[in-house]
Amino acid sequence: MTTSLGTLVRDGDHFGTTGSVSVEGFDNSSIPVAYFVSADGVKTEGGRRNDELVRHGLQMQLGLSPTIFDRVVFLADANTVDLPSPGQASFPTRSDQQQVSNAQAILGWSHTFGHHNILSAAVAASAYSDRYTSITCNPACDTTTIADQRGRGGALEAAVAHLVEIGAVTVRSGLEVGGESIDTKFTRRDYPDHVPPPITTRGNNDGMGHFGRLYVDGIWKVTSNLQVEAGAFGALLSDTSDDALDPRVGIAWTPIEGHWLRAMGRVDTETGTNFSLSPVTTFGLTPNPIPLRVGGDVDTVAVRWDAEWTERFFTAVEYQHQTFTRFNVDVPDFRGSLTVPEGRLDRLLVAANLWLGHGFGAFANAAWTDSDNTSGGRNDGAPLPLVPDAKVTGGLTFVHPSGVQFTVAESYVGERSGARFKYMIDPFATTDLIASWQSPNRHMQLDLSVYNLLDRQHDVALDIPGPGRTFLATFTAKF
Repeated sequence: MTTSLGTLVRDGDHFGTTGSVSVEGFDNSSIPVAYFVSADGVKTEGGRRNDELVRHGLQMQLGLSPTIFDRVVFLADANTVDLPSPGQASFPTRSDQQQVSNAQAILGWSHTFGHHNILSAAVAASAYSDRYTSITCNPACDTTTIADQRGRGGALEAAVAHLVEIGAVTVRSGLEVGGESIDTKFTRRDYPDHVPPPITTRGNNDGMGHFGRLYVDGIWKVTSNLQVEAGAFGALLSDTSDDALDPRVGIAWTPIEGHWLRAMGRVDTETGTNFSLSPVTTFGLTPNPIPLRVGGDVDTVAVRWDAEWTERFFTAVEYQHQTFTRFNVDVPDFRGSLTVPEGRLDRLLVAANLWLGHGFGAFANAAWTDSDNTSGGRNDGAPLPLVPDAKVTGGLTFVHPSGVQFTVAESYVGERSGARFKYMIDPFATTDLIASWQSPNRHMQLDLSVYNLLDRQHDVALDIPGPGRTFLATFTAKF
């Protein structure tokens, strides 16, 4: 059993707590069975009114092997969250409240017919509910409005996948289907001055949808230093007219020992679900994550060079060019999102790791991004909202055989657009310190962290302040 307790102090004098308990075990007396169960909770409070986060979660994992050819796994989790909603500094939403509850369960099975010949299947069920309430006053403050929105929904999904190796070719194929339902109710009551009865407006939105995905993907090992991948993924969406056939190709080449070159081109359509047995990467490369509405798609071309120059020095360089539709990003600490119908993003990433010796190591990575809105109209050519033009992180880590670790890191986030109308947010930098100690028997661990050590003021979105200096202390014990 593992127990963890923590205390968090944010923005000077606002306290919070974290805690978790987990139990895990393995039994091989009859058939191999492994299990893991955990519960956790967190409560944090920021420096602004209505800036409190409360979350409770429960997770369970179970795996067993009834025969030497079969494996079964069961995963489940449930969470309840009270989300903070302080709003913008100039227009705070002091009375907004949002509560979200969700749960999901997955049952999976796989059977091995022979060497690299595996059939897998899984089913997943999920459900959620949320409630959002707000109290506002119009500019003249002669009418008070109370809004109450409640929603609930669920989804049921199933997938089957097959992996088989035929000579130098490995083929992965599968079929995935699912359906979902939503039901949202909205009530608004306006209370004009000097008029006792409120003016009530009600609304309701419900619906059902389904999706499907059929795919085949193959990797051909041409030589010991060269591999080629190609695949096609078909997506069927009931709530859009954008059914798609998404191709992907990739190549991996090791020209000399210690250097790896990879490239890929692929199209991905957003189906609104994270449940899948299909291949996620193309030779370990994944598209830079871009938030999209259901039915949106992203075209990605990427190249990456990983190098081991010596046993102490490693580097990586990656470039991605992406075009996409239906961009939709949530605004932090604010109930709302920013959308872009069509856009482009180019990103160059450079990373390095150096082992200095005597327990010291240095790391650094920098990403430069160029983006714009290609939808036309008044926002054409504007950078994508909340996408910084640069992001740099560097630091030093020390590890001692006694179990002591220490890391100091500096992070820089560049200028970015705060909205669709070219309002720019100033860049900022933060300094973080992280220290930990682990007992020789590894049964106890103490973690101490300070984020934004110098308490630098910054905005995470337009007129939405980011967190100030934050302390976090956590003690973990294993029994």
